[in-house]
Parts: sequence; C-alpha cells; structure tokens
Amino acid sequence: MRIIDERFRGLNRVRRHQLIHAALGELFQETIHALSIQALSPEEADKASRDSA
Repeated sequence: MRIIDERFRGLNRVRRHQLIHAALGELFQETIHALSIQALSPEEADKASRDSA
C-alpha cells in the first residue's frame, strides 16, 4: 500500500506506520493479516517518481 499525505512531513517511518495502524483501527487487528506500507510525503513521492523514471 502506498500512501501519500502531507501529514507525513517530518515524521520518521515508525511514526508514519503508527498513524496508519491507528487509522485502520480494528480492521488492522482483526481482518488484515499483513500489510506492506510505503508512507510518503508529497515531496518524497515526487522524488521517488523522478528517480524511477
């Protein structure tokens, strides 16, 4: 799952994942067994797109 959000600016990877897990709430604990997360700020997403081109 790739999530791009301004709220990720200045946050480390662990804190970003904590926010996503909190947003998913019970769904993450009861329904989702495993999840690969790429959480980026808009600037990081733009850079990743340019680097992969």
